[in-house]
Amino acid sequence: MSSCNDVRKNALALEGVEEVEHWGRPAFRTKRRIFITLRPAEEKAMFHISDEHQELLFEMRPESFEPLHWGKITRCLVNLKTVPRKEIAVLVREAWELAGLVKSQKYRTTKARQLPSRGTRRPN
Repeated sequence: MSSCNDVRKNALALEGVEEVEHWGRPAFRTKRRIFITLRPAEEKAMFHISDEHQELLFEMRPESFEPLHWGKITRCLVNLKTVPRKEIAVLVREAWELAGLVKSQKYRTTKARQLPSRGTRRPN
């Protein structure tokens, strides 16, 4: 099974990741956002993964994955003692990839709104 050190090792192996303190807890971030926060005393970690994936995990494996509510946001709290190391490595990568997509998706959406649609002529 896994530990906070497994999460740390996998996260820091990814490009552009740094460990920071977040409200007194170790966290991992890209330039854009925090994607994992550790709870070392409990051997748990909060993962920012897709809503669809976390809902599936909550339903199928409630002993390992539980919802962590923060206002209107729900994140995935993982009991590291019950999840294999290989699965933790996959979750770390998924959270990291999602953290990297946030700005690029907003950028594409904003640019799409600014471009004229096909068939539309610009005034001279």
